[in-house]
Amino acid sequence: MCVCQRSPRTKDMNKIANHIMRCSPVAVVLLWLLVCCTGRGQGMGFGNIAYTGAAGAFNPLSLNPYYLFVSYRVTAMTSTGPDVPAVAGQAVVAWRDISGNARDGTQGTAADQPLFTTGSAVDFVDTTDLMQIASYGVAGTMVVGTEYGVIFYEVNSTAFTDFSALGRRAYPSNPAGEMFVFGMFPTLTAGQKAQVEAYCVSRGAAASVVLPADLTFFWRDRNEITSFPLLGTGSVTVFSYAWGFCTGLTSFPMLDVSSGTSFFTAWQGCSGLTTFPLLDTSSGTNFGYAWNDCTGLVSFPSLNLSSATYMSRTWKGCSSLTTFPANMFDACIATDYYDAFLNCALTQTSVDNILISIDTAGQSGGTLNMTGGTSAAPSAAGVTAKNNLIGRGWTVTTN
Repeated sequence: MCVCQRSPRTKDMNKIANHIMRCSPVAVVLLWLLVCCTGRGQGMGFGNIAYTGAAGAFNPLSLNPYYLFVSYRVTAMTSTGPDVPAVAGQAVVAWRDISGNARDGTQGTAADQPLFTTGSAVDFVDTTDLMQIASYGVAGTMVVGTEYGVIFYEVNSTAFTDFSALGRRAYPSNPAGEMFVFGMFPTLTAGQKAQVEAYCVSRGAAASVVLPADLTFFWRDRNEITSFPLLGTGSVTVFSYAWGFCTGLTSFPMLDVSSGTSFFTAWQGCSGLTTFPLLDTSSGTNFGYAWNDCTGLVSFPSLNLSSATYMSRTWKGCSSLTTFPANMFDACIATDYYDAFLNCALTQTSVDNILISIDTAGQSGGTLNMTGGTSAAPSAAGVTAKNNLIGRGWTVTTN
């Protein structure tokens, strides 16, 4: 009896075909029907593969993805044409959607094409590498399986037009890394996410999420993300620009940012946030522009800013920010609050809270601007604190 096993590798196809021909003429006909009529083979040169996996294994297509990319379906620009399976070291010109919806990812600019690696991954090498995809007006769950692990995001893909590792083109000093699986599904349950995660790991993604210490630019401008996952960020030290202009975010999780030193522009322009969690920012030194232009923020928590040294434009342009806590700056050594509260909507109590707290810190020779917007003028207590600061060499301006 002839036993014909399936193989995902093109180099084995001739061997398999010869074996089938020796076994049975009927098998030859069946092979011809498979390739020519369905257009489906084992993913390398036989059209749009639907799925490869052992019998009975979880099939991600059973969850009806809007699109699904797996790294064995990448093609490279070669002398024989654009739709040729990529080999290690070649630039990726197209990544084929296996969902059946033909929403392929493409990149026609050579300098922006990621590379196919020896580990069968798509490697987004530098700041410009990305694959482009037509926007698709649905909401759901995005999965990204990379060398950093498998991460799920709740997204509105109307705003989604390109992808790279972890969804963002990386900062030059922080390569984006290797991607093995990328997909968009209808909203997944916890159980379904566990199945998809196991599938991504079987395809090469790391089994657990381990993020680099520097997350500069990692999710900046990802407008499609509406809900951010609770990731293990306890060892991250740099969050600069990490979520800048993620305008789709309406809430933010209680991430462990206790090791973070730089939050420069970390949440700048996150206009969908109305509140912010009480994160442990006790190690943070640089908060410049951190919540600049978060126009939806109404109130703010009493964060630990005892290590802060730079607060320039931190809440500038927070035009809905009315409520700010007392005692927030009591132990803060920063003196640069240039335009920190420019164009806000602070109540008189909030204005007083800020002035009195900065005065309590006892620092000299600083700058604080709280003008513009609809912020109230300080009360008598606030004016006293303001005058105390001016007497120690500060420049302080209020409405």
